[in-house]
Amino acid sequence: MPVFGRDKRKTNARYVNTQIVRSGKRKFFLPREKWGKESTPLKEIEMHFGYSISNFIRKCFARKNALKGSKSPVIVLDWGCGTGKALNDLHKMFGEKVKLYGFSKDSFPEWVGSKHTAFIQEETNVSPRFFKKGSIDLIYSSLGLGYLLGQPPLYKLLGKFFSRLSQRGRLIIPRFDRYKFNTLLLSKVMAEAEKNGVTVRVRKLPNCLIFERRG
Repeated sequence: MPVFGRDKRKTNARYVNTQIVRSGKRKFFLPREKWGKESTPLKEIEMHFGYSISNFIRKCFARKNALKGSKSPVIVLDWGCGTGKALNDLHKMFGEKVKLYGFSKDSFPEWVGSKHTAFIQEETNVSPRFFKKGSIDLIYSSLGLGYLLGQPPLYKLLGKFFSRLSQRGRLIIPRFDRYKFNTLLLSKVMAEAEKNGVTVRVRKLPNCLIFERRG
């Protein structure tokens, strides 16, 4: 599990520009394939969602730090982060008010030496294990989770991520209606949340689904 950026451990240069591929019980790092949306800026993601990530972060920071003297950062995870362009935009906007993480099975040269974001390269199905339960205030995935549609692990993966959300924390994904993110799959997602001991409320906007932890 290579970690790049904001981490004290040194990363072997051979992992840069690779993708993780599994064959049976073995895991390989192969040259990364280009998929065309590696450097999406925050503004474009917000337009894609029809929802302001930055406004949520402002409100979340104010709520977390209502007590005088408190300065707890908002914990943010970009799932399927590409080069980390959107995370870089968030750092420019909020500085120390946010603690940033990026996750992908692909690694990028832009990750190396980042002083404000920890980038994790690992297989998709094990990604929740790197975060403590109740630790993340915001998880968003512009395209990354879309590649899992039609695969049985998708609703299980989302269910696990719900347990990583803080109270009133949110997970935001696009409306995948045209890709069969239908009522049946949504019901499976909600059932998986209950199985993980979490109560979530879903809000359906025209372009995205917002899951908010409520218990």
